[in-house]
Amino acid sequence: MIAMRAGDAPPDLSDRFFGPSGVDPDSLVLFFSSVVQECARPFVAIRCDNAPIWRFILIVPPELDAPGLIDLSDPRIGFDESFAYPDCSGGGASGTGFQGTLEIVSSDETSLFVKLRGASDETLSLDGDYTVERCGAAAAPAPGE
Repeated sequence: MIAMRAGDAPPDLSDRFFGPSGVDPDSLVLFFSSVVQECARPFVAIRCDNAPIWRFILIVPPELDAPGLIDLSDPRIGFDESFAYPDCSGGGASGTGFQGTLEIVSSDETSLFVKLRGASDETLSLDGDYTVERCGAAAAPAPGE
């Protein structure tokens, strides 16, 4: 699992998920995947030839990027999930309003420690505790932190 500022995301990723209107470049983007990810290539391709595989991306606006509990159904939080099964079937979804909570327990220049609870749907359960490598510099703390 890795994390980066939206402004540090590769251009193709920014265009695909953030759209022409974009998101705040200081938004926190969390990348979860069933395979190892690299800072230089955080976007894991979902293809039949590497199934079974899944990826999940959360986009947290800077005002929520602080230690504490975050309700993932908040319409300011974006998500994208994709998956492929060995038989080459699969699917995905994106938008806002994912279920569950994200707790940012701690955050520093190199990593975050987060807990996901109730973050699941019919194809994927992300519940767990994660130490997430930070790619690039951390955004400035949210006001009041």
